[in-house]
Amino acid sequence: MKNFINLLTAFGLIGLAIYGVFRFLLWIYNQVLSIDPRISAALITGLLAIVATSLTITIPKYLEKKMEIEEHLRDKKSDTYKELVEFLFTILMGTKMGKTLTDKDIVEIMSSFTENLILWGSEDVIKRYKDYRTHFATREIGVKTTMREIEIMEGLLLAIRKDMGHKNKKLVRGDILSLFINDLEKTMEDLKQNDLKTG
Repeated sequence: MKNFINLLTAFGLIGLAIYGVFRFLLWIYNQVLSIDPRISAALITGLLAIVATSLTITIPKYLEKKMEIEEHLRDKKSDTYKELVEFLFTILMGTKMGKTLTDKDIVEIMSSFTENLILWGSEDVIKRYKDYRTHFATREIGVKTTMREIEIMEGLLLAIRKDMGHKNKKLVRGDILSLFINDLEKTMEDLKQNDLKTG
């Protein structure tokens, strides 16, 4: 959707530029009409040739440059988001895979990711990551996962997918995290019951 809006904006700006050029040419045409018809015909033909050549060179170059910038930005985002997903995967699945992160490892990874996120992340991903950091920075080790934590983590992952161009329309709560957590439905039901008791 974002790319479509950007494309519409680009064509709108190009249309305005063409309209401005057309108005300028119309003014010149009116000025030229007062000159000898043979001279005015030659001038108009020359001007039209120049404008046509300029437009056929400028518009494709502009669109090509815009696509290059978007592709570069997508690559940077992809690397940054991949780093975060690997980090979350290690936190959730690390003990089962024999990979454990020390506090120092976690601080280093999060610092590196935060720097890249500031440069390349979308507004929604930055806000979701802020919620994630705020919540998990104050979380005590060994405390059971809550429903709120599941929502925060999945919200972050869905925001990342959306920024990478996915629609997420058919995904419901739990679809993403079920790739990380076995028996997620039972876990979520237990958490809901626990939240009702403690709430």
